[in-house]
Amino acid sequence: MVDPSAQAPKGWNMKQSQVVLEWQAEARKEGEAQGRAESVVRVLRLRFGNPPSELETAIRAESSTAALDRWLELAVTSGSLGDFRAAAQL
Repeated sequence: MVDPSAQAPKGWNMKQSQVVLEWQAEARKEGEAQGRAESVVRVLRLRFGNPPSELETAIRAESSTAALDRWLELAVTSGSLGDFRAAAQL
């Protein structure tokens, strides 16, 4: 593998951009949240049928992976869709 700095024009610093690294981290975070939201919706569908569209929209809009993890546990353990909504406060 070729060292990128060996091909850089003289005087250029070819270190990674902090801004690009932040963008990549944000994209990973968003991807993780989307994946967790999809899991919550899927479990609700499997257990209770299609959730109301406003509930699905609220779940998919959530960006906190901690909240989505909690909701996934609730989706698995709740006795009904109403119980899920009440516990998740949605």
